[in-house]
Amino acid sequence: MNLRLVIFVSILVSCGPNPESANNPSSSALTLDQQAVMLLTNRCSACHGPDSPGRAGVDFINDPGQLVDRGLVIPGRPEASPLYLAVQSDRMPQTGPLTAQEKDLLRRWILEL
Repeated sequence: MNLRLVIFVSILVSCGPNPESANNPSSSALTLDQQAVMLLTNRCSACHGPDSPGRAGVDFINDPGQLVDRGLVIPGRPEASPLYLAVQSDRMPQTGPLTAQEKDLLRRWILEL
């Protein structure tokens, strides 16, 4: 597991709900990792979180390393990452597509992993 992923996991564990920025994952006061955590939590945890029925096969909230371990995110290569391809093509999240800004945030985050 690379260092950026370890940092991401640490941020995810320590990042509690922030009412001021909960609906704005691109807040400039947050790091890219924090923005990605918030985006994934806000938009994906309904199907992929610890309380989701069946967790759709991936529970990245309790174990974010699954994103890389299962090959869903290829660090440094968003165009090869199934997670990014699914959101880019609007297949995920099933609750509605991400905005262009949210997709770009994921792309930049994957590039920097």
